[in-house]
Parts: sequence; C-alpha cells; structure tokens
Amino acid sequence: MSNRIRILYVDDSPLTTRAHSKILVEYGFEVVTANSPQDGLDHLDGETVDCIVSDLEMPGTDGLEFLSTIRTNYPELPFILFTGRESEQAIVEAFDRGATDFVPKSVCRISEELLCRRIEQAVSTA
Repeated sequence: MSNRIRILYVDDSPLTTRAHSKILVEYGFEVVTANSPQDGLDHLDGETVDCIVSDLEMPGTDGLEFLSTIRTNYPELPFILFTGRESEQAIVEAFDRGATDFVPKSVCRISEELLCRRIEQAVSTA
C-alpha cells in the first residue's frame, strides 16, 4: 500500500493530461487521469483518490459543473481548479461552488510547483 497522494487529474486535452500527469508523478504523486468530467466520475465509482485537479473549460460539462457534482457526492474531497482561464468571475464562482483552491496554468515550472504545494496543503487539511 502506498502513502503517496493519489490525484484524479481531469482535462479534455489528452496532450495536456499526459504532460501534467507526468510532472505530478515526478513530484511523487500517484495520478489517475480522465479526459472528461464523466470519465472522472466513473473513476471515482471504483477508485479512491485524495484530491481532484481539474481544468475549467471542457466541452459538455465544464469544470464548474463537475465541481458542483463532486461537492454533492464527495463534499470533503479536495478539488483544485488548474486552468489557463483566470477571470475574476470564474475564480469567484469556483470558490462559491466549493473549490478548495484555484491555480493558474502556465507554461513554466513555477505553476506546476505551486500546484504540487497546493495539492499537499489541500490533502493535509482535508
């Protein structure tokens, strides 16, 4: 049995999902991926995770709708939005719906390091 933090990473872009999950694994996390909120929910039916990291803009069900569903079914599960869309309205709405944190996505390692620290913090205080 592993003591590593297990993350469900949800993003509609397979390329982004592969790249970020590889980075998260390099930081020592265990990562399960999904390319849609529905796939993410399917994973949660059969697997236990310590934290969800999700993109905001996805076709069909977006990250905010996914967050609302997670809060209904898993109210204590840390949920971090990791997205390139940084509008003030989206951030406020994410926290209103129960997001644990909101981390801006960028092409630099600083963003990934921040995400990893926020995951550790969210799981340790959950």
